[in-house]
Amino acid sequence: MASKTQIARLSLLRIGVTIVVNNVETDRGKEANAINLMFDDERDFVLRAFPWPFTTTYATLGLVGGSSSARVSNDWHYSYRYPSDCMFARRLVTGLGRRDPAPPPFIIGRDTQGKLIYTNEPDAELEYTGAVTEPEDFDALCVSALAWKIAAACAPSMSRIKGMFEQCMEGYHVELSMAQAVALNEQQQEEERESDMISSRA
Repeated sequence: MASKTQIARLSLLRIGVTIVVNNVETDRGKEANAINLMFDDERDFVLRAFPWPFTTTYATLGLVGGSSSARVSNDWHYSYRYPSDCMFARRLVTGLGRRDPAPPPFIIGRDTQGKLIYTNEPDAELEYTGAVTEPEDFDALCVSALAWKIAAACAPSMSRIKGMFEQCMEGYHVELSMAQAVALNEQQQEEERESDMISSRA
């Protein structure tokens, strides 16, 4: 089970910095201060970069405006409130589930109250990346990817090793590729249904 401090230590080791951080949130060294300053932004970047399975969340969206007969704009019928815990909106869910070859289109917008989702889909349900922000809830691949990303951010000012930024970014992308492969193996999708034409031939 990882912690913010453990991720900070791993990040520093990856760029050749051996200074020990006891608590990244309370230590006053430049390394701890820098990582504490960037940690949340880098974490959110990593969570948005890939649909991590452990963050998968579903919610029926709250309608803000529009109806089947009164559009909210010339482009869209409906506007829905963007979930407060949404890190990344993945897709709108229909009755076909993952067998739907063309999920409904949507865009992200906003009003004076915050972010919106515009779509033509009534009673919209969203699959999204939920705000799982505590490192102890991350899986091992996400911990390693985040450590590489923070290491890359630290490298220009803290590492004396030439090309360290590029090495860290390469490590980060390798971890993302591994995460994609693991995610595909750790699931069981519905089989695609045959088209009506194929079924009628049986």
